Amino acid sequence: MKKIIYWILLITNLSFSQKNIIVEYNVKIENEDIFKNNADLRKLMNNAIQNSNSLKFILNCNENESYFFSKNYLTTEDKLLTNSDLIFAGYLGEIYQKKDTLFKYSNILGNNIFLKKDAKTDWTLQNETKEINGFLCYKATSTNKIVYGEKVFNHPVTAWYCPTLPYNFGPNGYSGLPGLILELQVRNVVYGASKIELNSTETFKIETNKMKILNEKEFEEALNKLNDF
Repeated sequence: MKKIIYWILLITNLSFSQKNIIVEYNVKIENEDIFKNNADLRKLMNNAIQNSNSLKFILNCNENESYFFSKNYLTTEDKLLTNSDLIFAGYLGEIYQKKDTLFKYSNILGNNIFLKKDAKTDWTLQNETKEINGFLCYKATSTNKIVYGEKVFNHPVTAWYCPTLPYNFGPNGYSGLPGLILELQVRNVVYGASKIELNSTETFKIETNKMKILNEKEFEEALNKLNDF
């Protein structure tokens, strides 16, 4: 029996090799009891919660690299509002990934500037399972440490990954698990796979030679200069 399972997994992995998988994600922004003293930010968050069902994101990946982007373009007159919906969804721009290296576009700095950073690896694998779009997924957990002045926040991260889809990528730059991430919750934002296209012929290129790439120190310095201005 073990030999049969081994050969099934081997054939599955071979069938996906060199092929692209495209996943479309819906997003749900859950309410948080914050911004009590800032009516403008509270209004923007309420709008983002209401509008989150219209946000769509795409992950295009193969066994070596991935490309994650929003399908929502700034076509409305109120671009600030559209941007704020994406920001409250935790999305700041398109993300390319090669193996364990992320290239994150900066909506703030713009001008084809990308932040280069290492992918997340500090996952704890759990025994819980659930089915997502017909695929058996396993749970993994982690935290994001956020330092804001003298305060430190640890935001919970929960991912559900599918070992039978043997690419270790996921939405919004989250990766490093033994299977494709089909659901991801970071704090109050949940990305959930709504469509999965296997063996896609749609490809992409990561052209780092055309990017202006900053490491994390350079990126932080650029943000500080922007804030000073």
